Amino acid sequence: MACQTIYTLNALSFLLAYEDPDYARTLARADLTLADGVGAVWAVRRLTGKKPERVAGVDLIPELCNICQQERQSVFLLGGRPGVASRAAARLQKKYSGLIVTGVRHGFWEADEEHEIITAINRSQAGLLLVGLGQPRQEKFIDRYRNQWQARVVLGVGGAFDVLCGDLKRAPGFMRKTGLEWLFRLCQEPWRIRRGLRLVKFVRIILCAPQ
Repeated sequence: MACQTIYTLNALSFLLAYEDPDYARTLARADLTLADGVGAVWAVRRLTGKKPERVAGVDLIPELCNICQQERQSVFLLGGRPGVASRAAARLQKKYSGLIVTGVRHGFWEADEEHEIITAINRSQAGLLLVGLGQPRQEKFIDRYRNQWQARVVLGVGGAFDVLCGDLKRAPGFMRKTGLEWLFRLCQEPWRIRRGLRLVKFVRIILCAPQ
């Protein structure tokens, strides 16, 4: 079975794709793209008239791990700071007692190490590969080896490992439902304010786009 690639896209993803045609082509080659964030949902609705369901990577991971547990498919976690993927994997295995994790690795390496990393992932025979390298790096990385992956599903998950391992907290349910999860995340990571300011450009582009 051919590998299926899935990307969860937020407003910044849209902006990066607008600014970088190569990245836009990378996203277009995915088997499935999902709207992660109110900005992405708003943009799709305004441009197409359709309202996609918001699917966050951190919510999709448990669903996929549950399926892997039932079907005896193993998981490989790649990305995050040293130790983060390991702790995220341990928490997932605690929640899903039958989950098999065949490998974890942090997201920092030199260019000449990449081939060895790809080989190790494929040798692990993981059915699900979770890649948390941040955007646009993770999508470009996944796409670069799209013809080599042995996993059945490769999912770009951004910073989800930080949440799964407990370093960051999820926003309360009411904030997620009302589209304010970004504010909760900003309070935990104030450095994101600079990234948030770029979203002004994103809003202007969407508002000026032909309907």
